[in-house]
Amino acid sequence: KVYHLFAHKLAHAIYEKFSVENSISIVSQSGRDLNDPWIVSIETTQDIVGDTRNKIEAFTNEQILNVKDITNDILSFKYPIA
Repeated sequence: KVYHLFAHKLAHAIYEKFSVENSISIVSQSGRDLNDPWIVSIETTQDIVGDTRNKIEAFTNEQILNVKDITNDILSFKYPIA
């Protein structure tokens, strides 16, 4: 659930910052820290190259360092979870 919510939040942030429609999947692996996912896959509706691609990758890597913050949001009932 944490990665699912985080991927949704990150996809929205990427769209807002870079105007790029995208879909994000994040895969964990046992034994890895929460801010060290095994796979982060970003699919876009258009080809992204060069500087924009590099900026999106850097932004994503920066945001992943803060993935643990979403647990506080969950515990504060900021997101409805069924």
